[in-house]
Amino acid sequence: MLKPAVVGVKLNVSFWMSSFINATLKLNCKDEICGCLRNDKHVDCVILDDGGFLLMSNQEEYISLIGQFFGEVDPVLMISLVNTSLYSFNKTYDYQSVCDPEKDNKAAAGPRSIYVPTIADLLSIGWWASSAAWSILQQLFFGLLFPNLLET
Repeated sequence: MLKPAVVGVKLNVSFWMSSFINATLKLNCKDEICGCLRNDKHVDCVILDDGGFLLMSNQEEYISLIGQFFGEVDPVLMISLVNTSLYSFNKTYDYQSVCDPEKDNKAAAGPRSIYVPTIADLLSIGWWASSAAWSILQQLFFGLLFPNLLET
């Protein structure tokens, strides 16, 4: 019985970069480009996978970007690779993605005239205290404005 497993390997990037550079060098070369040199100002050598993700480069600044989509690393070169049909551009939509919930429109027939407390409000001492304070404040306010209102 085989059990599924995942194996991870940590590679030494500088070793693989030097191996990559050594594999591209030409001996007794008289052309302009005789291979990929480390941090060459004129030549960028990259290895991309079939999805367009950066695997290796001769530039030190690209080492921290290994594993990223090459269109984010060098968009101009990636567009050129798409235009030469080395890569194709596929646009997909995720219709089942999780979106932030939209706020409900609170439009109603009229304004709510009275607050209806929830069960959580009824069980809260803070709600009872604020309700009692508000009731006393209202009685004081109406008593000062209309002192003869409740005589009858």
